[in-house]
Amino acid sequence: MSLSSTWSKRSRAGRFAHRRSAGRRRSNVSGLQSVGVFALLFVGGIMVLNGKTEIGIVVAFISGLDRVIDPWRELIAFVRSTSAAKVQFDLIEGTLGRKL
Repeated sequence: MSLSSTWSKRSRAGRFAHRRSAGRRRSNVSGLQSVGVFALLFVGGIMVLNGKTEIGIVVAFISGLDRVIDPWRELIAFVRSTSAAKVQFDLIEGTLGRKL
């Protein structure tokens, strides 16, 4: 088996494994964000209907939630890029057959 065929098999397997796990994480994060907004709208809507709060407060909470979620998005993007770099480094290291 030649070096190029070994590289292409390892690269293809690592690339697809990374895409599958990244897709799951992305869907989990967006799902949690959607649940948070839904919960705020649901609870806030009930409170507005019962006269315990005003609609402006619910809108302010949703705006605040967006400000809290933005740093988490950046952190998750950083973790994704570092894990992708680690996978690429491991593929190169495995192809060379030695520790770098």
